[in-house]
Amino acid sequence: MALAASNTGVLRNLSQDLPPGATRHFKNASDNNSATAESLVASPGAGRKLILTHITVGTLTAQSISILDGASTVLYGPVQLEAAGIIHSKDFKWGLELTAATAMYVDSDSDALYHMYIEYIDAPA
Repeated sequence: MALAASNTGVLRNLSQDLPPGATRHFKNASDNNSATAESLVASPGAGRKLILTHITVGTLTAQSISILDGASTVLYGPVQLEAAGIIHSKDFKWGLELTAATAMYVDSDSDALYHMYIEYIDAPA
C-alpha cells in the first residue's frame, strides 16, 4: 500500500560525486494510515539501489516514525515526535544506502497524520 497523498519529481544533480547513471529525486507525502509499513519509494529494480539523503517529517500528534529498508528492516529511526507541530529534519551527507533492488518503506507507531519530505538517489548498485 502506498502513502495516501504525494508528489514526486527528479532533482537536478547538484554534485559531481554522483556515480554515472544516478539521479536525485524527491517525494513530498502525507499519510495517516502507516501503523503498518507502507511503501514510500518503489524498488528501483535489479542492479540499482536507493540512497536516502534527506528527511523532514512533521506531525500534529505525538508518534514515532521509522524509514525502512524493505518492509521490515529499520534504516533510520524510530524518530520520536513528541508534540503537535514538532518537525524533525536531517541531511545525510553520504546518504543511507538501502539494499540493492529494495523498496523504501515508512512505518509509524500510530495512525496519526504526518507529513514527510524526502530526497534520495536512485543509483547503480
